[in-house]
Amino acid sequence: KKGAIPKKLSHRNRLLSFVLFLLSWALLYPLLKKIGAAASLTDAFGFVGSCIAQLLMVIQRYEAWPIWFVVDGVYTYQFWHGKNYLTSILYFIFVLLAVAGWRRWLREAKRIN
Repeated sequence: KKGAIPKKLSHRNRLLSFVLFLLSWALLYPLLKKIGAAASLTDAFGFVGSCIAQLLMVIQRYEAWPIWFVVDGVYTYQFWHGKNYLTSILYFIFVLLAVAGWRRWLREAKRIN
């Protein structure tokens, strides 16, 4: 009923999330490359980043939003570069939504505190 009550990750958990991201990306990239994925580097980046961002959204952490707009920005570039223009525009819209969501959470946090 109250909506999201966002919090920030502790410094330790932020560092842990970043290390988890890097390790997962490093492990997934060669696997995707081995099976012949067309864009294995960006696909691994986007998959791992999206999973971490979604987990952070579930536990309502601010850090989810910047991850979303970075991941969506990478996908925007990837799809545009691959001449998938409509999908690229969709991901650009996702970038705008992530920026709007982050701003709203910041505004709500100021209102609550």
